[in-house]
Amino acid sequence: MPLVAMDLRSTHDTGVARYGRSLLAAVAAPARAAGFRLLVVVRDGAQAATHDLLVGEECADTHEIVGIPGDTGFLRDSAVLRSLLTRRRVDLYHSTHYVVDLACPVPYVLTVHDLLRWRFPRLTASDEDFVKTYGKQCLHDLWSEVLDPDRSPSAQAAPAELDPSCGVFARGFAMLTRRLVRSASHVVTVSEATAREMAELVPPPGGSTVVPGAVDTDVFRPRGRGEIDAARTAHRLVGPYVLYVGLAHRGKRLPWLIRELVGARPALPPDTRFVVVGGHAERDEETRRAVETLDAADFVRFAGRVDDDDLAALYTGATACLSASVGEGSHLPSQEALACGCEVVAPDLPALRETTAGHAHLYSPGRAGMPGSLVTGLLAGTVPTRARGYAPGSWHDSAVRLIACWESILGGRNGVLPPSPLS
Repeated sequence: MPLVAMDLRSTHDTGVARYGRSLLAAVAAPARAAGFRLLVVVRDGAQAATHDLLVGEECADTHEIVGIPGDTGFLRDSAVLRSLLTRRRVDLYHSTHYVVDLACPVPYVLTVHDLLRWRFPRLTASDEDFVKTYGKQCLHDLWSEVLDPDRSPSAQAAPAELDPSCGVFARGFAMLTRRLVRSASHVVTVSEATAREMAELVPPPGGSTVVPGAVDTDVFRPRGRGEIDAARTAHRLVGPYVLYVGLAHRGKRLPWLIRELVGARPALPPDTRFVVVGGHAERDEETRRAVETLDAADFVRFAGRVDDDDLAALYTGATACLSASVGEGSHLPSQEALACGCEVVAPDLPALRETTAGHAHLYSPGRAGMPGSLVTGLLAGTVPTRARGYAPGSWHDSAVRLIACWESILGGRNGVLPPSPLS
């Protein structure tokens, strides 16, 4: 039986992490049926929670979970993992994250969620912000491994648009992506939109497969009045509210979205609130500054991290789930919100057109006045609803696609892949 190491480690516990966990839960049983054994790689301490995903699929006796200690930096560099892959004679290493150890000793599959940092380098983290999170040594390592022309052959292939003023992290990440894509046996993308961008910007020599993000409809479904009221009470919500779910890095443009909603506030019912879920935004300096400058502490409600049942209830009771990103690869919150019957107001981006399938209220990215106008119209009933009838993709279909990908790489299907679930 081929042994596939499936690495679920992620930098933040948000969309990328959910993608990995959901994919594992869906792929465990069909992978066993297809003759694969999985060596599931997690951060040390996450073994028990991950084990529950396998027990639910009755696969704990076939697949194994291993925790990797001390991996807290941005670059993947683990002698422990490299030794494990070699010692266990792993046939294929699959990372659901977008970074792989540059010295990975076995063939690997890289997951590219989006090319936001490549396309908008000035909206990625500054070197100063990067150092605050990961430390000076990690920035130095990124320079040494990827950008230093005396040490790294890839340094000479830096994209022309990434001039030195973009900073070490922005240039380093773009070059790290190119280097990993070129060395990968295969690349997985989370949407057709990302696959098209890759074909244009960083074509993968080993080919690519779309394994789309999806929705667990056992969890993300319309909830009843009791659950909605309980969520309202827990988060002190008296009147209507709109949601934001996820990270708050520059490319998400959350401060701009806050300004837009505060500008529209006179037209909203006085007890309307903007609820921000995820536990990341309240730690973001620019977001906090926007709330303080706009005197919006009573309007913006930071809900922190919530469990999935609470999130599904919040989706169901919300007027809309909002986004203001300059780029996305899939955007799971929009799909989950629609599956709960919640309207979605989001930028008109290729990935969002693809994954919301005509059921979202899309506006020209960055167009002032549009998010507030759409929210106002939804509350007043002058903007028609669109969420009804949305049919999200299933993680089972994504798992089938992933197994076919592995079989193709390892020679099991003579390179023939089934059609994409999104096509």
